[in-house]
Amino acid sequence: MTKLNDFVRGRYTALLKDAPVRLRAEHWQKRFDGDRAGAVLTALRMAAAGGRQGPEEDIYACYPMKSYFDRQGFEEMLTRRDVISFDVFDTLLLRRVDKPTDVFSLMEKEAGKPGFARDRVASERQAREKKFAEKGTGEVTIDDIYRMPAMEAYGMPEALIERELSAERRVCYANPVMPGILERLRITGRTVIVTSDMYLPGDFIRELLESAGYHGIEKYFVSGDCGAGKGSGLFDAVRRYADGGSIVHIGDNFAGDVFPLRGSDITPIHYLAGGKKRKGEKN
Repeated sequence: MTKLNDFVRGRYTALLKDAPVRLRAEHWQKRFDGDRAGAVLTALRMAAAGGRQGPEEDIYACYPMKSYFDRQGFEEMLTRRDVISFDVFDTLLLRRVDKPTDVFSLMEKEAGKPGFARDRVASERQAREKKFAEKGTGEVTIDDIYRMPAMEAYGMPEALIERELSAERRVCYANPVMPGILERLRITGRTVIVTSDMYLPGDFIRELLESAGYHGIEKYFVSGDCGAGKGSGLFDAVRRYADGGSIVHIGDNFAGDVFPLRGSDITPIHYLAGGKKRKGEKN
């Protein structure tokens, strides 16, 4: 049964990745509305579509408003809000690898240390379990991860952390559609912040974003620094910072960036990348 569940989950994930972007948006709308039957039907339609049907523009979906925006409409909507929050990875920044864990495989290959990627993944899981048992939260820092026993065989924590940060610097780059949007927000006087579920320190995320050409970001809310994730209090910190102002949050992950804000005073915007931009390829 476990193998069957893994197979079904894998096929579903592939459908969400490969289906036409507007059909994916319709599917997530059903999920947001709690329409399980409708979500199943759109999943079947995604399977029948058989993958992307040519290059498409990015879509910015606001499920509470049941609206989809192109870039121009998206920018105009944002300029009417006081505080604009962006997710970081797969939204403002892209990576030159297929999966985030491929960064660990790259480190393993460069160091010639077989098993490093596997143990790095296991150490993060164990660090989260330990933190939850001790403090009731699964949010960890990169230092927590590299001080787990499984990492002892690979070197000192400080050196391993620097290697991972170096690898992230090399694989991360700006999503080409986003710098112009943030620049317009800056010019129009909007307050731009970032909100990220991430074990990397906020200062390092700031470094990555500034190196990628993002400037004028006023505040960084990072789960590892704050000890709370998007689903467990991080957005409460954003509300306090906004001090009664209207807030919109933009991110690519439905489970992390959109669904936790269902029924919230923060408007969630689901960023659905069209064409091949998510991999940094040219259309």
